[in-house]
Amino acid sequence: MKPLTSIVLLLFILVIPFHYVPIISSQNWNEAGYYIDAAEDYGYDWSHLNYNTFATNHNPQQKIHQHNIDNLEIKWIFPIPEPHNNSLGGYNIAGQGEVSSPLLINGTVFFATAQGKIFALNAKTGNPIWIHTLDLDRQRDEQANLPIFIGKGITHVHGLTYYDGQLYVPSPPCDIVILDSISGEITRRIRDICDVGESLGNTGQYKGPQSYGPTISKRNNVMIVSGGSVDETNRGGRGFFAGYNLTTGDLLWRFFVLPPSGGDSNWALIHADRGWIRGVRASDLPRESLLNDWGEAGKLGSQAGPNRGQWIIDEESGIVYVGTTHAAPASNATNRPGPNVFAGSILALNSTNGKLVWWHQLVPHDLSDWDCNWNMILARIEFSSETKK
Repeated sequence: MKPLTSIVLLLFILVIPFHYVPIISSQNWNEAGYYIDAAEDYGYDWSHLNYNTFATNHNPQQKIHQHNIDNLEIKWIFPIPEPHNNSLGGYNIAGQGEVSSPLLINGTVFFATAQGKIFALNAKTGNPIWIHTLDLDRQRDEQANLPIFIGKGITHVHGLTYYDGQLYVPSPPCDIVILDSISGEITRRIRDICDVGESLGNTGQYKGPQSYGPTISKRNNVMIVSGGSVDETNRGGRGFFAGYNLTTGDLLWRFFVLPPSGGDSNWALIHADRGWIRGVRASDLPRESLLNDWGEAGKLGSQAGPNRGQWIIDEESGIVYVGTTHAAPASNATNRPGPNVFAGSILALNSTNGKLVWWHQLVPHDLSDWDCNWNMILARIEFSSETKK
């Protein structure tokens, strides 16, 4: 295959001729004052990666419909600039241009490129309002003393988070950069998310924070992030989720998705009473099938990490629903004999303290790099004459 040299992507807005048409949605509040089904967008925005906090990927607007869809036309096109170097560290990730879902907030379109440029465009005209470039030179200097990253200075941003007038951007070296959405200036930075060494059971190396923006609980004032993006080989770090106080930036909790380096023969057994493996209660499985689940874990290179996609926050209960990657090394399970709890799973965590509520493993003992839990949808449905989430 011919190497990829450059890609220029086009971003476009579709509108009714001669008019800018905002995307309209209804609002729905519960008694505590939190949005439950509609987007937190005051009726006009696409404010989350997958539209709203429930990640429904659906805007219930009524302005564009089957009877006027033929009237839509391209209003403007914005060509994404080609990166100055699209092969940093031997990867062509930088040449992919924009790989995240753009956000639409109060008439401004926000998106990020894989090489660390964040754009704010006027949604009516397509003209840039500001462009922020992450300081990759500083990051290259700092990462010399930190774990591995994708390539050399490549950020590989898959998505941004917008909250209370600010954009939250994942960035090496394992930071969350917070930008003012009006000016594009850095307001603060949450540093050293991946500062997890041997004292915390890690002997591997991290690629950095997740490639998507963090999930934020408005109710609990907590930002949920992750570290330990899984490596396909045997060198990755011990994957985890973490909660930070949104106001102070202080670490509140960490939840690890596999045992510490050297292993824990009772790891899966300890958590069996709160979990399921492909629809079967883990506590009903033979004890020997869960014993020594991960072998010697990180000591021999086994690992798992948080998965990509938008994690779901239920503001009523304070529970955050997150997904995890396949176990690694992806195609060699010699040193991880069991189902590998919590790889290939959906986890329900208390966003306040990180305590595990329940887990369900969808792909036990993965040998095929399925990464099956990229996105989830939280919904209210009728089941047995009851409304359930």
